[in-house]
Amino acid sequence: MNAISRTPFDFHAALGSNQYTLDQINWHPHHAALYTDALLDAEHSASDGVVLTAASFHDCPHTYTTSRLLFQKSHHTYGNVFRSELLRLSLNASLCTSLAFVCLQAAFTAQTTQVEIMRKDSGVEKLVFTCTDKSIIPAVWAYHYQPLAAQREALRAQHLSFDLFLTMADDNEFAHPERWFADRTKWLCTGTTAQLLAFASLLLNFAHPLNPKPEWALESSLGVGGVSTGSAELELFLPASIGYLLEDHTY
Repeated sequence: MNAISRTPFDFHAALGSNQYTLDQINWHPHHAALYTDALLDAEHSASDGVVLTAASFHDCPHTYTTSRLLFQKSHHTYGNVFRSELLRLSLNASLCTSLAFVCLQAAFTAQTTQVEIMRKDSGVEKLVFTCTDKSIIPAVWAYHYQPLAAQREALRAQHLSFDLFLTMADDNEFAHPERWFADRTKWLCTGTTAQLLAFASLLLNFAHPLNPKPEWALESSLGVGGVSTGSAELELFLPASIGYLLEDHTY
C-alpha cells in the first residue's frame, strides 16, 4: 500500500479553496492516490485503508452542488398490503464515493451537510445528511471493502437500518394536494453516527472496483430489508446497469 494511503484524508485539501461541487472531490491527486491505493489493497491488507478523523473535514463547506446525480421517484407495491415510496439513483462510482464522504462529514462534524442537484429532470433536488446523536463523534474511522451481501447480513445482525425520507424542498411550504408526491423534492438521510457510517460504507462498497453488482436495493422489511419502517426505499444504479442506461446522462 502506498504510504499516502496510511495518512488521514484531508477533505479540505482535496476540495481546495472556494470549490464546492461534488465532482471536484475526486479531482485532487492526493485523493486519487489515497482512495485508489487504499481501496484496492484494503481487502488484502492488515493496514488501515481510508482513514478519517474529524480533522479530515476541517473548514469544509456544508453545501455542495452537482448536475450529475439523477433521481427518479416511484413506488414499490407489496401485493395489496403495502406501498412504499421508491427512489432510483443513477450515478457513477466517482460520484458515489463523493456522496459517501459528504455523509461521513455529517457524522464527523455533527453538522448538517447537503448536496443540491442542479438539473430539472431529477425527482430530488436536495440531499440532506443529519446526525441525530451529535454528542457521539467518532475519533477515527477506517474503511475496508466488504461485499454488499456480507454487509447486508452484518447490518441485519446488528438490527441496523437506514432512515431515508422524502420531504419538502422548502420546510415553509406545503405540497399541493394534487402534486403531493411530485412536490416532495428533498431527501433526508437522518440517523445516528453508526447509521451514517454504515450508509457511507455501503456507498463505498457499491463504488468499489471489486464490487460485481452494478445495481443494489435497500427495501422495507417486506422486501430484502435495509431501510426503517416508513422510510423511502432506495435503488442504486452504476453505469453497467440497465437502470442507468435507461436514463439521460448528458449533463
